[in-house]
Formats: sequence, C-alpha cells, structure tokens
Amino acid sequence: MRHVAACVVVCGIYAATVLAQPLLPPAAPQIQTPSAPPNLQTAMPEPVPPQPPIGQMFAVRASGAVPQNPHMDEKLKPIAAALSGLPYTSYEALSVNSRELPWGMETLFPISAVHAFKATALSMDPEGAIALRARVEMLQGEDYINALDTQALAAQNQALLFRGIPLGRDELVIVMLVAMPPDPEKSGSPNQEGETESEGENQENTESESEGENKVEGEQEGENAPEKQESQVNEADEGEGESPKGVENLDALLESLDDIDRREQVEELKRRDRIDFKGDWW
Repeated sequence: MRHVAACVVVCGIYAATVLAQPLLPPAAPQIQTPSAPPNLQTAMPEPVPPQPPIGQMFAVRASGAVPQNPHMDEKLKPIAAALSGLPYTSYEALSVNSRELPWGMETLFPISAVHAFKATALSMDPEGAIALRARVEMLQGEDYINALDTQALAAQNQALLFRGIPLGRDELVIVMLVAMPPDPEKSGSPNQEGETESEGENQENTESESEGENKVEGEQEGENAPEKQESQVNEADEGEGESPKGVENLDALLESLDDIDRREQVEELKRRDRIDFKGDWW
C-alpha cells in the first residue's frame, strides 16, 4: 500500500508540473537551402599553334678546285649566294625536295640510296626564327648511322648550310630553306585587289586598242575612198564601152535576117524581069 501511495503522489506531482508549464507553439520545420556552388574558374582557350613551316632541301655534290671553270646546276640558282663562299667550282644538284614540317614530327627528305636528310621543327621564337633538329643518315654496311646530328636556328627565307659529309673525293653539302606558309586571310584581299586592278587595266587596254584600231580603220578607209571611187568610175566606163554578150547575139541575128530579106527581094526582082516563052505561042 505504501508503494501505491507513493506512485500516486509522484504521478500527481508530474501532472501538476506539466499543467503548470505554458503552452508553446510548435517549432517551424527547418528547410535546408542548397549550398552555393564553388567558384569555377573559366577555362581559358588554349593558344592555337602556328601553321607548320615549309622546308626546302637542296642536296649538292661540291667538287673541283680553283683552276677549273666554275659550274653550277640550274636547279641551284635559289641558293647560289650561299654556295658562293665555298672553296669549290662545280656544284651538282643531287636532290631538291620541298616538304611541310609538322611541329615536333621528323620529316624525311630523301637524297639517294645511301644518304637521307631528316628535319624536325621544334619551336618558333617571337622574331619568327624556327628551331630545327637536323640529321643526315648514311648507310654503312646493313645499318644506317647518323653522319650528322645537330640543332640549328633557321631564319625564314635564309639558307641554312650543313657541311662535313664526305662523298668520295667530293663533299655532300645540304642547304635548307625554311619559311612559313602565307596566311590565306591576309593574302586573300591583296590578291583580290590585284586581280581587280589587273582586270581594270586589261579592260582599259582593250578599249584603247579597239579605239586605236577603229581610228586606223577609219583613216585607211578615208585614204582608200578616192581609189574606190576611181575604180568604180573605171568599171562604169568599161561597162558602157562593152556590150553584153546577149546584145551582141541579138544584133548578129538581126543582121542575118536582114541579109536573108535582101536576098529574097533580089531573087523576086530577077523573076519579074525574066520572060518565059513557051513553045507555039504564035
């Protein structure tokens, strides 16, 4: 009984405390707002690499001494200035090749069955010079070895000279010309302007030539007019003096008819003058 009484007392106390507390409004639900995305850095466009340069390779057999007469192949005229300082008098073109040099890729320029030239365009400095790696492979036995392996800086449209490769008693000289291809966007407008100017000049030239020809023809016609009039007058005189063939035939026919009439008249007169006497008329 004591325990029951104690429980009743405790429950009564708890109910009194609950009822004594003020009624509070229900708590508002918490809404989670999405967090702001992190700051994304805008991706910068990668720089467009320049167009690959164009390389032109001249493989030359250099030979001869000073007493011999100087001789240079016609194909080597673009690099004649670069070869003029060498101690040779005869220059023969072994191979002339023009190839595109993709950046970072080795490009083959064949020379012969024994030698080959390979070039790699590495980079271009702000001034436009192009860094190259150049190799000359030579067949030795069954394998190819590097007869030349070097790096050089090639200025555009200026000759790059590679020497020191023996070729029997002669020397193998390699000359390299490197240039950037023309920009079609920049080179288009001047060409079009040049074409339009040339077309205008051609039209003016043709118009002036046609006017000059017309003037010359008019002068020639003016000079030839009296001659034409004289020739026409002479032709008219000749036509008046000469009778057509049909008129001549008609005149001959009329004359022959007149002759026949005259003969018939003469015979008729002769018949009238003649008197026929028949027998026993008296």
